[in-house]
This record gives sequence, structure tokens and C-alpha cells, in this order.
Amino acid sequence: MRKLVLVPLLVGAASCDIWRGASPDATVIAVRVRDDRGWPVNRAEVSATIQDTTRVNAKTRSDGAVVIDVADVGTYRVTVIPRDGYVAGSDPLSKQVTVVANAQAMVDFTLYRVGVIYPPIDR
Repeated sequence: MRKLVLVPLLVGAASCDIWRGASPDATVIAVRVRDDRGWPVNRAEVSATIQDTTRVNAKTRSDGAVVIDVADVGTYRVTVIPRDGYVAGSDPLSKQVTVVANAQAMVDFTLYRVGVIYPPIDR
């Protein structure tokens, strides 16, 4: 009986990939935003810009991830805008990523909770 319960749970967990929604032959930028504790940051604004002309905006889901479909290959500037309660830390809020046809380019960002001192001070 336990095997019947365990199998659907394992299948469900495997399908909860942070890059879900992107087919393997899609040209996409997969972005993940975490906080200083490693927890996902939902509703963070993300933009991807190529050659200062084409800009795509999106917001992260509850798992801190968003997949941005892009029409053109090339080098994109991916920027995250901290939402209320979060600020920039030591990681940049903007990164460059090269996108090739029919592939996923992945970008990770870390935001810091307001009031958190970074780097930690040893006392």
C-alpha cells in the first residue's frame, strides 16, 4: 500500500522543476531569485534586454523562478528589481547571459531581506 502512495509523490516532486513550463527546444532565459537564507523570492520583477531595444518583463512565481521566452539569440542583460522588503547585497542586480537557439540560459540572483547586515559581523 505504501508503494502506491510513494510513487505519485515522487512523480509529482520530479515534475516540480524550477524551470517548468519551458520545453527543451524553446529559446528561454530561466531566472531564479533567492533571499539571503536561500528561500525563494516571489513577485520579484525581472527584465531581459537585448541591445537596449528589446525588453521582456516578468515576475517570479512563488518558487522564486520565472522562465522568459525570448525571440532572438544573443547576449541579454537580465535585471532583477527587489520588491518591498528586499535590497541588493553583494551580488549584482544585473547580469549578462548569452542565449543560443533552442536552449535555456540560467541566471541566479540573491536578494537580502531588509535589516539583514551583510556580510555578517562577528562579535
